[in-house]
Amino acid sequence: MLLPISKILSKYKITCSSIAHFGAHHGQEVDSYLKHNFKEIHLFEPQSSCFGILKEKFGQNRTITLHNFALGSQRGASILNLGSGDGQASSILKPGLHNELYPYIEFRESENVEIKRFDELSLGNVSFLNIDIQGFELEALKGCEKNLRENIFYIYTEVNRKHVYKDCALIQEIDQYLNGFDFVRIETKWWDIFTPWGDAFYIKSKSLTFFQKLKIKVMRLLRVEIFVFALFDIITFSFNIYHFIINKFRNLKNRILTA
Repeated sequence: MLLPISKILSKYKITCSSIAHFGAHHGQEVDSYLKHNFKEIHLFEPQSSCFGILKEKFGQNRTITLHNFALGSQRGASILNLGSGDGQASSILKPGLHNELYPYIEFRESENVEIKRFDELSLGNVSFLNIDIQGFELEALKGCEKNLRENIFYIYTEVNRKHVYKDCALIQEIDQYLNGFDFVRIETKWWDIFTPWGDAFYIKSKSLTFFQKLKIKVMRLLRVEIFVFALFDIITFSFNIYHFIINKFRNLKNRILTA
């Protein structure tokens, strides 16, 4: 997690007892959940190898409930594209820019997985979602509509500025969707300025103070984040064009010298 959950809970004075983690992988965050006294922890992991590790680590813990399926907008079946290595890059979506960002991760294998809607699971006690499902975040949120209206107050999710996975929702789409349920994005942490994915934290606006709401409105008005990354994209494009021209001249020069 790029935004440590301990800092999030402390900064916004969050006290809740239940959390659901979509895409729990090997349960790396569980120690932090237990440390902060979450009494009900739901770990969702469709990948069979990762789920086996979760069972070994937490199968006897009564605080933790394990779910071996994916979450989406519709109940059904799908194919999970398995990323090489520890499987952390595995996704229902096919890789997009991911192949350029991480060429050493391959997607040669897949497995069939079941998809369910979160709203169908009768987990009304859950008030905090942690979502890390490699570009499928918006689809999972669409399966939470009832709970987004009634029970959920905090959402920590991975976000993308570009299509790291094919057809993945971009951050502005997630912003727009969650705004319809009175959620606002109050924290964003990108991996770095060169890498178009990161983590974001959303909270129900009624849980914010007046000054927190004012800060969000000012940031939106200034569109600081959009400006910064738009400027960076222009600089990167110009840099690539420059190197393209230089290489063309070098090739032409070599041809003339060897003629």
